Amino acid sequence: MPASGAVLLFVILRVLVILSAGDILHAGESREAKHTELAWAAATEVLGTSGWGFFDFVLTAGNLHHASFTSVSLVYWLLSLVLGATALAVKLTPLVFWTGGLVAMTALVGRRFGWLAGTALPLCATFATPEMMGWQLSCIGSHSEVVGPLGLMLLAWSACVDAPEEAPDRGLRAALCGGALGYAVGFSYLMWPVVIGLVVLALLPPWRRPSRREWGLLAVGVVVGMWPLWLVLAPDPAGLFGRSITEDPNSTMLAVASGSGRSWFEVRRAFFWALHLEWQDQGIYAPGGSLATSEGGLYLVRSLVVFGPLTLLPAALVVKGRGQRRLGLALGALPFCLLAAIVVTSPFDFVRTPYFMPVWFAGVVWPAVGLGLALSLWRTGDLRRRLLGGGTAAVALAGLVSLVAICAPRIPSMVRLDRTPDVLDHRYGAYWHYGFGSVTADEVEQANDLLDVREAQGLPYGAFGLELGFAMAEHRMELGQDGPWVTPKPDWKALRSRFERWEELSQVFARAYPELWENVEPSITAENMGRALAVRADGDGLLVMKLLAVAEAEGRWPDDLSLPAFWRGFGFGCGRGAWLSAAKQTPGPGPGGVGWIDALPPELAAEARGGWAEAAALGDVPPMGRAPVLRTTLGGPT
Repeated sequence: MPASGAVLLFVILRVLVILSAGDILHAGESREAKHTELAWAAATEVLGTSGWGFFDFVLTAGNLHHASFTSVSLVYWLLSLVLGATALAVKLTPLVFWTGGLVAMTALVGRRFGWLAGTALPLCATFATPEMMGWQLSCIGSHSEVVGPLGLMLLAWSACVDAPEEAPDRGLRAALCGGALGYAVGFSYLMWPVVIGLVVLALLPPWRRPSRREWGLLAVGVVVGMWPLWLVLAPDPAGLFGRSITEDPNSTMLAVASGSGRSWFEVRRAFFWALHLEWQDQGIYAPGGSLATSEGGLYLVRSLVVFGPLTLLPAALVVKGRGQRRLGLALGALPFCLLAAIVVTSPFDFVRTPYFMPVWFAGVVWPAVGLGLALSLWRTGDLRRRLLGGGTAAVALAGLVSLVAICAPRIPSMVRLDRTPDVLDHRYGAYWHYGFGSVTADEVEQANDLLDVREAQGLPYGAFGLELGFAMAEHRMELGQDGPWVTPKPDWKALRSRFERWEELSQVFARAYPELWENVEPSITAENMGRALAVRADGDGLLVMKLLAVAEAEGRWPDDLSLPAFWRGFGFGCGRGAWLSAAKQTPGPGPGGVGWIDALPPELAAEARGGWAEAAALGDVPPMGRAPVLRTTLGGPT
């Protein structure tokens, strides 16, 4: 019961954060919305028609290294049947996987190490840094959700390899273990190093030789459990080692598995970068401040979850319980070994933040396991074991206190239920596997209106490009910060990133899906980009003019995007903007600066006024509603 209450606390806190934070949990989430496409296709009855077949979605919403998208799509589809195409359904999807993984791990640790460890484990997971919590609730479709299969795999593996000789269900345990192992590696390639490590640990003494029946059931379980990968390979079996797993054509499965040809110096640099420097580069923390708000605090937390579990190994080696010994070794070595394997095999020069999620999930377990191991050693009566148990308990308590001291003070500021109505009203749309954008709670009304307008106009590809306009400026993470949550204005770096994404779309996806790309009109894309940027810039036309001047000076404005269409869309966005007073609902001085329309060249000013007048004449449009009624197009591997 105490463990169940701790898991419930974990879920309640994260639901409160979802209801408080809008779509700002992590700015990178909007790039990975492919898991939502299958549900929309089913709801709009295009699934099964030409170009919208089931395997079309499998190949685009789930690729070789992320076959998990199929599983995540199914979970989102079930949630969307109840909640519709809302941001709430998107945010609850990864929470389902995290809760499942946490329940499995809590049951496993509680059974092997006692009720104290089983209760402490979900409490350790609850006290996450705001950055980790933001990723836990960001539906990327693979990296953050992989903790579900990870917890299930550890539970099934421990139950199988340490089954008593007299257990009548050893065959069933073998089949379930095989299914969990297969599903984990089919879900994400991040689990391959874990499976290899678990196989090695299963061979440690005392090792019970499985019967032929158990071997057969284990093999069948692996084959069946890998169903997400089989779905991806069914249309293209040769793609297992031939297809790239990123946009880089050289990132084949063989190249990644061999370490991508990096030197020892590059691997070492990437390892320490994963612990510290990437977070610093993202500007999440400002220099100075208390340990709970400084970048040093996060560096300490990351170091604790990677190196802290290694302190379990001495106690795990001498504990008498066979199940405790093997599981203690697995949980002690897993975080460090997994991060090392990810660093070596990563196709990038650094370990991207979402790759760290399974490491964090495995590493945050160690204070609870340490307490359980310490109690087991203390009960043996052997003096040396008691001394080792006392040391293990001291280290585990120190780690638990450190995690709580650094992370807990910031948790209350993550809950802002005054934003809940906007969060619940936030509808969600995606085109070419891109989310609607990182829409904050105070922008929900305007963003929903843009969706309603495009839906009312009946253009099947009309919302394409809206995401490009919601450029997120560099900012500190909203979660856990003091003071008001202010939506950052766009800057040049943010806008340039949107131009780069358009160039990627127009080059990669136009080549891969020419029949679909023909339906995408660059003029509509440019207009939608202007509409969304009007919302993000809060109608500040002078700011946008400065950003576009930089784009022109650097030659970064895409040639195939119409600048007049962009300013027409920007004027339209201002005309529909909920921030405008009744006195400013006519073309004239904009809210962000006096006379910004007049500062434009005459032909562009005419387009902006035309868009503003069109918005004013349009009036109210029927709301799209919460049901997933938008069509989506196919994307490609990320």
